[in-house]
Amino acid sequence: MIVNALELNFNEIPPSVNVYMRWHWTKRKNVTEMWHWLVKAALKGEKPQFKHPVVRSEYYFTDNRERDTGNYIPKFAIDALVKEGVITGDSCKHIKEMMPEIYLKQSKKQFKLIIEEGEDENK
Repeated sequence: MIVNALELNFNEIPPSVNVYMRWHWTKRKNVTEMWHWLVKAALKGEKPQFKHPVVRSEYYFTDNRERDTGNYIPKFAIDALVKEGVITGDSCKHIKEMMPEIYLKQSKKQFKLIIEEGEDENK
């Protein structure tokens, strides 16, 4: 089933690249598996599909600490979407990924992943 858009909301925020790179490989594996299950649960049994996905990510933090936008990537969630068959791959041939948006001083911590059907750039 091809859809135009999908928004997934999580009460967890994926680790920043700096945090992830300091972890032992077993912790990386465990967190990757956790995100696969979080994405699977957020899909609620649905298997929407995108031919030309454009992915946006939004990070909501309750504090006002400045964050490096390039340090936050939705890799765990995107890998899970590939595993679930929602998108065909995560290479530049399959997906267009927008820079993340970071919001500070929010009422609750959360992470949003928005997938929209884009244009076929090979036309």
